Amino acid sequence: MEKQILSLLFSLITSSSQPEWHRGEAIESFGPDVSERAACMAAENKAIFSVVRQVAGEAVSTSQYQLCNEASEEVCQMLISSTSYTEGMVTGMRKLSTEVSGSSIRSCKVAVEVALTKDSGKSDIGFDPEIRVSKTQLREGELFKVIVNPTQPMFLNLFYFSPYLERHEQVQFLYQFEEVITSKVELPDLPLVLWATFPKTKVNGNIAGEVMIAVATKRPISFRKTFSLAEFNQRIQEIPKSERRVVRMPYLVWAKDKSHKLQ
Repeated sequence: MEKQILSLLFSLITSSSQPEWHRGEAIESFGPDVSERAACMAAENKAIFSVVRQVAGEAVSTSQYQLCNEASEEVCQMLISSTSYTEGMVTGMRKLSTEVSGSSIRSCKVAVEVALTKDSGKSDIGFDPEIRVSKTQLREGELFKVIVNPTQPMFLNLFYFSPYLERHEQVQFLYQFEEVITSKVELPDLPLVLWATFPKTKVNGNIAGEVMIAVATKRPISFRKTFSLAEFNQRIQEIPKSERRVVRMPYLVWAKDKSHKLQ
């Protein structure tokens, strides 16, 4: 299990970087209680994760280790993969093949090519805001906050990444803080209200793992409402690295209509 409690620490990419394409594949076994579509999506996620891990290496994340102690192995792997994908290196994906085989216990094998881009820019080490969620374990419908403590004047956009959505809309715009932030604030602040929502798509179990993404910039930046992850990372590339900080905050949501005790 410890080998699975891994996250990748990557820099975001700049527009001058050129992507490199790498091949990966993975297999997901599934029974009658899991749909073929869900199994093949899980295999695709594993294939992408295997490419990123092979190319960029691995590092242990304490926050993810703690979250994984509270979740099933499946949710843990999904959460780790989700956080890894949002690190900015994945800027393209091509599905090469999908093969489904078996009868009672079936398997889906997916082969992909993934475009990875390495950062060549320099960040401003003085532009390093503290941004965190007030809770990383939430019940569906529970209110929570995003706490922001800037080191320099900054503007803020919030998104969340859900691996349970269709790939073209997995990154969802949440809120733009239009006023410059110069001191510590706690969101929500009118008109923003943040509450935990459980994915509407079928989730295997009563726990879902998602990632809140905060994009801090030195000047106001506008974004559209939905992105694929590759599109989102490409959009981030357009902002000079010295003018941005991106903070990723994984969290768990328990469905309210199923019993589970939080520790």
